Amino acid sequence: MFFKLNVFHRFRFFILGLLISLPLAEAWSQIPVFRFLSDSVQVGEHTQAVFYFKHGSDQEIVFPDSNFNFKPFEFVSKRYFPTVSANGESMDSIVYTFSIFEIEGTHALQLPILQFSGKDTLRLFAASDSVSIKSLITIPSDSLKLKSNTQLLVVEHQFNYIILIISIVGIIVFAGLIFLLFGKNIFKEIKKYRRKIAHVLFLKQFDSKTANASSLSPEKMEEAVSLWKKYIESLDDKPYTTFTSSEIGYYLKNESIKKNLQNIDVAIYSGRAAEVTSQDFMALRVVAINLYTQSQSNKKK
Repeated sequence: MFFKLNVFHRFRFFILGLLISLPLAEAWSQIPVFRFLSDSVQVGEHTQAVFYFKHGSDQEIVFPDSNFNFKPFEFVSKRYFPTVSANGESMDSIVYTFSIFEIEGTHALQLPILQFSGKDTLRLFAASDSVSIKSLITIPSDSLKLKSNTQLLVVEHQFNYIILIISIVGIIVFAGLIFLLFGKNIFKEIKKYRRKIAHVLFLKQFDSKTANASSLSPEKMEEAVSLWKKYIESLDDKPYTTFTSSEIGYYLKNESIKKNLQNIDVAIYSGRAAEVTSQDFMALRVVAINLYTQSQSNKKK
């Protein structure tokens, strides 16, 4: 506010001096006058300039308006003052307010006036005037020292639950589609593989228990027969562990296996183990292999 008051006081004193010198009109030169009211300005700060012209009272003049190119200055506003006339001479004046956004240097501005006299139009230029840019940095840049800060900051990791939920749902949907399309076949293959492993283990255990059949004790014979019954029960889904030798032969539709089992039963309960031949246990082994082969072929169908 202080700056603005000083500007207008200076302008009023300037106009007063011109009014006093109006009687000396003959000495005036009919050239417009343009003056900045300050010698320097900061970047973006408003600065004011006075533009006035003395002319004949019968002449009409036009000052530049806001559409004029004031570069490098930016037009902010303008203020006209009443025309002052004396002895057939008139003086018109205007105060412009500008801003500038250059960061350094001295910048000049020259403005014209259009003067109309009858049918003639004259374009009269005032002498240019300039202002300097005040530097906002008073310390030389070379004296500035950067201070390093290498202390690391811990950044919290934000878990993306939306991606997790989408991934889980996607996996569930994918697994469901696989089950619908291939579920039955997958379970069949798994069951088939488990039967194959069980068959290999059975043969290994059965062969171990029935080696040198004529020298087996009744207890070892009974263990071998019990192992065989449990195994064929898992293949044929019938309670062979509760069946007698005759019932097993009936359900297997195999009379010869009935005789083999009866031979083993006699050897176990009579104590005549030497009467059992390896062919009796081999017959049991063959039956187990046939049932396994049959069960595997049925799974493929």
